[in-house]
Amino acid sequence: MMPDVDVQALTDTALWEHITRCARSQDMRARQMAAANNGERGPTYRQALAQWKQARRAYLEAMDEYDCRTLMRRYEHLSPSELDARLVAWDRRAARLAGHMRTMETDGQAWRRVHTQWQWACLHGEAIRRLRP
Repeated sequence: MMPDVDVQALTDTALWEHITRCARSQDMRARQMAAANNGERGPTYRQALAQWKQARRAYLEAMDEYDCRTLMRRYEHLSPSELDARLVAWDRRAARLAGHMRTMETDGQAWRRVHTQWQWACLHGEAIRRLRP
């Protein structure tokens, strides 16, 4: 099982090491699921699946933190008023995309594309909020 880690407290180097560990754990759990899948997906498979999901969540959380730090570097030179303007723009975009997603079928490729755009808009907003005084 992956231990809970406060990714915001990690240094950049430690964050990359954590991302690497999470990716390896995901890969190992996927191999365990493949080996345990004998057509009926018994308890061994379900346990490996649960552990894979935990490793996936940890990996995605760590990657979001890395992406947020990268975006913070992109915005750190802006003045507070410029940050506010960018934040309003990204929040509006996120709200517009969220409204658009609600009108779409959730299993299609178009929905996944819009969902990814929404996630990035939210991440830009989070990076700017962390920089604001």
